[in-house]
Amino acid sequence: MDIDDDEMLLLIVGFIGAVVSIGFQFKWWTDIPLGRTLKARLPFLMVKPLCVTLMIIPALLLWSDPEVKASGVYLTLLTTNGLLWLFLWKKATTLAGVSFDVDVQENNNGAAGLALAGGLIGVSFIYCGSNVGTGPSLWNNVFSVIVGTIGFFLWWMIFEANAHISRAVTEDRDPAAGLRLAGMLVALGLICGRAVAGNWESPEATLRDFIVDSWFCAALLLVAIPWERRLRPTPSAYARDVLQCGFVPAFVYIVMAAGWVWHLGWWEGAR
Repeated sequence: MDIDDDEMLLLIVGFIGAVVSIGFQFKWWTDIPLGRTLKARLPFLMVKPLCVTLMIIPALLLWSDPEVKASGVYLTLLTTNGLLWLFLWKKATTLAGVSFDVDVQENNNGAAGLALAGGLIGVSFIYCGSNVGTGPSLWNNVFSVIVGTIGFFLWWMIFEANAHISRAVTEDRDPAAGLRLAGMLVALGLICGRAVAGNWESPEATLRDFIVDSWFCAALLLVAIPWERRLRPTPSAYARDVLQCGFVPAFVYIVMAAGWVWHLGWWEGAR
């Protein structure tokens, strides 16, 4: 199969990014001086390869462009770029107040590890959605994943600006808050991923569809923000119950997002 020069550039960048990502993954598992932080790193380290093998690769094999599904080169290109995207996402999380390098690696913060593991799943949903359907160029996929990820970060930062959940995660080290944030990030990623899925029409159509299909994130935040304000740790209730104050809200967020995706139904070109 012939590959255009710009697609060859994506392949090269993806391979380099995948090698770097795998190298860091190995380092995070084996770094002896940071061995004490392995427990905090485990959720992130275990979820990342699962996102690639159980989400990205199956999505490409089942719902990507027929030309992609028929080509091992294209499948490799999009898989390696998925690894690169997850790696870049990890570096960008500091913008929203939670850092893998500082909070998990240096400070041994298990709550932050849980939150970022949920973020990995959320971003993987976006990458999967951006690469399903048909289109004339792989750069259409790049545009879609950028739109979806920017939207994901904007909704996350709106949540953070109103709920200040990163403080409960990074300073209070509250596992329940880590679970709540993980559930929120999975839910936001699921909605944003569905909002960029489907056959390519134009940049304008992609932006329009994203806005129309992702507005439910606002409804999700209207539920989550007042809930978060009630559940944040306080001097009188510093240690929150992980099941009641962590798992239950996270489950509700994910169910709400899944219900919205179910309401939207299959994307254009899925059947």
